[in-house]
Amino acid sequence: MDLDAKQIKSAVKAFTETIAVKLKLLRELIPRDADFTNTALTGAFVEEMTRGFVQSWIGDSFLLHGMLVSESEIADATASGSTRPMALQIDGIVYDPKKGPLILREGDFIAVSPDFIRGVIEIKMSEAPSVLSHRLKNIYQRYIDGCVGFPAVMGVIVASKDPEAMARVTGEGLRPWHEIHKAGHHPVFVLFKENDNGTFEPNEPAIYDLVRMIYSRINC
Repeated sequence: MDLDAKQIKSAVKAFTETIAVKLKLLRELIPRDADFTNTALTGAFVEEMTRGFVQSWIGDSFLLHGMLVSESEIADATASGSTRPMALQIDGIVYDPKKGPLILREGDFIAVSPDFIRGVIEIKMSEAPSVLSHRLKNIYQRYIDGCVGFPAVMGVIVASKDPEAMARVTGEGLRPWHEIHKAGHHPVFVLFKENDNGTFEPNEPAIYDLVRMIYSRINC
């Protein structure tokens, strides 16, 4: 499903304005004062709101965590008599119940075949984009290649002190990690600039591309 630019901008506006309003309410409980502001607590609040919006954007799918179970990996280990590699814990499995059943579920923890997912959206409060992109590549190559497209495995970094500095080197110079028009990496979206006083400024180009990618690659 592809949205036009106006529709994406409306979604971005709803996201940024809702978070601004809710942060204002949080300020009544946590004053913006060096002696009282717990920036980690504020960040956790923004992260939880981000997860809520991502869940709403993926429609009838579910954003869960747990493990992907690769039948081919099991078969290869059985045939060779070798030990299966350690399973990866994945934070952000986009499970589509219309595609097939879970193997097991306990709360929001699942074990599922990669054939029944629409992608992976890992959300981290803070992380180096290169580190997160490398992890996503590992997840994709080990479990998902052939099940969903390369860009459907993506990362979200809620906040950074300097989002503009978090760029990757390409043959054309520096480019933001959320740009994937020449995809040689998994997209990573840095959504907010976190200021020293505990305030968060939206990084709208990254938020715009995140919404666009979800509707064009996950909800397709």
